[in-house]
Amino acid sequence: MASSPAHTVLRDIGLGGLPRVLLKHKAGASAEVYNFGATITSYKPTPEREVLFVSKKAVFDGKKAIRGGVPLVFPQFGQPKKEMAQHGFARSSHWELSDTAVTDDVVRAVFHLSDSEATRALWGFPFLLSYTLSLTAGALTTSLRIENKGDRPFEAQALLHTYLRVGDIKKVSLHGYHPHPFLDKMDMPKEGEVLPVEVREMVEVGEETDRVYETGANEVSVMEGGRERVRVEYTACTVAKDGSDEPFPKPDCVLWNPWVEKSKAMADFGDEEWREMVCVEPGIVKSFNVLPPGHAFVLEQTIRPV
Repeated sequence: MASSPAHTVLRDIGLGGLPRVLLKHKAGASAEVYNFGATITSYKPTPEREVLFVSKKAVFDGKKAIRGGVPLVFPQFGQPKKEMAQHGFARSSHWELSDTAVTDDVVRAVFHLSDSEATRALWGFPFLLSYTLSLTAGALTTSLRIENKGDRPFEAQALLHTYLRVGDIKKVSLHGYHPHPFLDKMDMPKEGEVLPVEVREMVEVGEETDRVYETGANEVSVMEGGRERVRVEYTACTVAKDGSDEPFPKPDCVLWNPWVEKSKAMADFGDEEWREMVCVEPGIVKSFNVLPPGHAFVLEQTIRPV
């Protein structure tokens, strides 16, 4: 356990007997993350306000991915490779807590996951994932570093599947997706067809929505009742063997809400819970990112309540 006079990082046992880590900032902010999937299940900038959504029907059995919070998607988004589970294995693997630290302003925890016999049976590449959570008085930053530890290139997708809690999705609009092209997974384009561009400056959700936006703004604001409630800022970069980094110019940002019928079809999601959430998910998922040996890829988001 790391601590300062008012900051703490505490190892604990959570739901289903699963180990978790609790981060508390002296200003009153807190975060909770399970070792299983390195899934953040709570972020409160104040003791009274929860920013993240976790389904009341989420399963905490150490096998099924936790429905809500911030699951980690790697090495695939969806299920392009049928021999592997949807969204890969990172969100349903047991991660190790490798470091904790506190400073005057930041409470930090670092988790890691490396390849194993189980992962190599699904995806035959050596890798190291490092996931850093940094809690300040006014924001939570999560940074996922993916490193190729092998001697041949691999291609992968990665995403921070952030579930945000809202009061009423019908009063929500999102700023930051305009005027960017998007892949609509509810109406997939034909091969060679040019992707549509978002024409709405404020995007509202009024039906099942599953879109992958190729954004350039690197920031999405969630508005509710005309007031900004939370901002998701995100970046991505590649890191060469010599440590030099190069920004990824246009990371993707998924917008998702299951709406009525899909909610009823999911066993670990309440029939009416679509009203209480929206997913804003930074990542590199529209295509696979090729990572040479010894190189790394870093995907980072800052969740900033307003």
